[in-house]
Amino acid sequence: MTYSYKPLLLKAFFRFADDEGKAQFSDIVDYFDKFYKKRRNNGLVAEKKGSIYSSNNCSKKQIENNILRFPFKRFYDMNFMEISCNQKYIYLNPQIYNRLSKSDIEYILTVCDTKLDEYYRNL
Repeated sequence: MTYSYKPLLLKAFFRFADDEGKAQFSDIVDYFDKFYKKRRNNGLVAEKKGSIYSSNNCSKKQIENNILRFPFKRFYDMNFMEISCNQKYIYLNPQIYNRLSKSDIEYILTVCDTKLDEYYRNL
């Protein structure tokens, strides 16, 4: 894992996803913003130096671009996620989403938390 972005995107997505497997992109952007601000405010390293999240003056537009360029693009390239034409919603591939049980999602979130813990311990 190069950055903390992929597990964070999954955590944000499942936090805000509706029954159809879509989440508002703005909610995901806000989740990223709050996550990294909370780390900085608690005196923790937000992300590697050079990341937009290392700075206190990161704009919502920068966060949007970062999410689309890095974690989303990877999931999109694997055909796991899509984004609406107006970039209002992010969707999980319905063939995947419709097969996930609540326990599957809980497991995914647990793995994300573990990976984030490992990432920050090694940073």
